[in-house]
Amino acid sequence: MSRITTGPAVRGGLRDSLSGARVGKAGAFPGLRTLFARRRDASAPLPIHTAQLPILHRSLPATDPAPVPFVARDGVPPLEMALPLDWDQDPHGDRNWRAQLNMVRMADGHLLGFEHTGDPRFMRWPVALHLDWYDFHVARGRSSRYGWGDMIVGQRAARLAYVLAAARARPGIASLFQRRRLAVSAVAHATRIIDINPVRLSNHVFDDLVGVGALEQVLPPDPWRARIAAFVDFHLPRLFAMQFGEGGVHRENSPAYQSFAIGKLELLAATGWFDGHGIAALLADARKAYRWFRTPENRAAPVGDSNGYPERKVQTTAPKETGLFRAAGYLVRRDDTGANDPAPSSYFLFMGSAQAPFHKHNDDLSWHWHDRVPIVTDTGKYAYLTNEARDYAVSARAHSTIEIDRRDPLPSMLGDLMAHPMGGDLLRHVEETPLGTLVSARAVHPRLGAAHVRTLLYRPGRFVLIADIVEDLAADDGEAGEGQPLEARPVTQWTHFAPAIHLAPRGPMRFAARLDDGRGLDVRLATADEGATAELIRGALEPRRQGWASEAYAELTPRDAVGLTVPGHLGLSRLGSLITLGTPPRRLGWTRQNRLRAEFADETIVLTPDAGGAGDRPLVRLRPPPAPTG
Repeated sequence: MSRITTGPAVRGGLRDSLSGARVGKAGAFPGLRTLFARRRDASAPLPIHTAQLPILHRSLPATDPAPVPFVARDGVPPLEMALPLDWDQDPHGDRNWRAQLNMVRMADGHLLGFEHTGDPRFMRWPVALHLDWYDFHVARGRSSRYGWGDMIVGQRAARLAYVLAAARARPGIASLFQRRRLAVSAVAHATRIIDINPVRLSNHVFDDLVGVGALEQVLPPDPWRARIAAFVDFHLPRLFAMQFGEGGVHRENSPAYQSFAIGKLELLAATGWFDGHGIAALLADARKAYRWFRTPENRAAPVGDSNGYPERKVQTTAPKETGLFRAAGYLVRRDDTGANDPAPSSYFLFMGSAQAPFHKHNDDLSWHWHDRVPIVTDTGKYAYLTNEARDYAVSARAHSTIEIDRRDPLPSMLGDLMAHPMGGDLLRHVEETPLGTLVSARAVHPRLGAAHVRTLLYRPGRFVLIADIVEDLAADDGEAGEGQPLEARPVTQWTHFAPAIHLAPRGPMRFAARLDDGRGLDVRLATADEGATAELIRGALEPRRQGWASEAYAELTPRDAVGLTVPGHLGLSRLGSLITLGTPPRRLGWTRQNRLRAEFADETIVLTPDAGGAGDRPLVRLRPPPAPTG
């Protein structure tokens, strides 16, 4: 086990006088004597309990009060803790690891151990960690990339408030001098959240609100109670409006964050500090909506920064809803397509959500299909790392959508994305027809000077028919944008299949596979453009990465990606695809009237795609099957 050690810098910082300390915009520390004094009734309950803290659900009470290494998650080497600690270290190139370190999560087991046993020895390690963090960032004025980030400061503030409450209420935890340091740190955290950090209304603000709510329990009522109440009353309603849209759907473009936000709402409710803000009603709506975002395997649909891992509260069956759900830019169908299914075995999701810049991938108008087994799947988030694999996971070519000129519609996820105009709800038309669910959506990409209109017909258990129209907006105004010359640009329609599916070429524009249950899978491609090519890629690294799925944190698994590429021209490009289960179609092609025609043995479907103009709408018609030949 690691040993708590202190270096000269820590000892020097501890000699600082605090009586006149000034922190940020807070001015002189208020109520020093009251805040530092120990409670006379040491048996009274603490003003904060661990159920009100953002402690990970998998944390267990420590059985030994000795320090422990920092373990961010499975598969990442532990960090042996020796103080003073470098709080800005980055041994793995991992943003998530650095954030967790600065949340001081490694002491959660000790907080639980103290609450369960009342043994003050369990609190000495948390006290030492928070004092070391304070000495690094406040007393010595050093900086770390994730020291004061939103959410991080809120999570740490809640833990700090619990440590300070315990140190004040119970003997044997911290000396008067240490309590003073913890109290000044508490003021620094409250000041940072209320006065300094910008409030961006992302999901990070949930933790900042819990942090100031916890600090309110240990800071002097005058002036902190009024200041914190004003902060909460102003920002909480705005946060709810920014985070949740139609039907309680979370706006951050990633179904896993629907679950994450539900957990944060549950924590807000559990604290009892935020009554009167309509949390119960919003929580009910969010829970009801999230049921639609779980696949038949009871996993979060791996769209955007969703990893597709099993739910934290594992259930044996998926939700029972069937039929059509359409809210906040998502179209979802759940259906029974197998014999005697206890729950829906078919799942279809269309992604038309561009509600906010947070956790947004280049995945506009992509889709996910599960029918007894995963068929067409999204790549998933991979990990919050700064590397080429993460760049791939968020790129257009990693999703079942359109890639234009081998570039992404959205700029760097770490830079200019915040300034990119979001499109909100991109769905234009949704209709239930006798032939299936008919959908159209339009996404405009200013960075690429192009617009993409996708029209899709989905029949559960049978097929997905897609017509893509890509308009070169640069050709309309004679400007290519970003200083580029006006010229034709290639357009690729990508479709990504589950790793278990292995396709094989069956012709220039056709691929096929046999599923594990014996059903056939057929992929047909069509375009009227000359010079079109089709490719099947699995697990490629050169000339660029393609054909990968993320099924575990920071891991990529090879899978088939099918790309239909047209050279592009100054005007409209038309691309089509048909993915069929069971009996394959006879042919797929574009007509002279720019309609997509799919011929089956027993029916012919003609799809008139949405052209993207005002008043345009898609149409689908059934024509008599062609007469048999021979």
